[in-house]
Amino acid sequence: MSVDFERLTDAGMRCVHKMDREDMLALKLCLLSTGALAGLSLHGKAARRIAALGCTLLSAGLALPLTVRFMDELAATPPVEPMAWDEP
Repeated sequence: MSVDFERLTDAGMRCVHKMDREDMLALKLCLLSTGALAGLSLHGKAARRIAALGCTLLSAGLALPLTVRFMDELAATPPVEPMAWDEP
């Protein structure tokens, strides 16, 4: 199974161009909560576990709809024609 990075980046750019303010805010909050999870994973106190659980739920709750929208955009695009050097 090969990954077509050109197709992924094209679909990502189309998806970003179709985003409105709320979608961009959700994406940024998702990245923020993911970064907070990375920071919280270094320590194991009970308060940090509760904060980590909140960040996990926020990250998953925001990432899933954005990922579904991206996958729909990716599925709607035709595959990119292979370049001459890609063929055996």
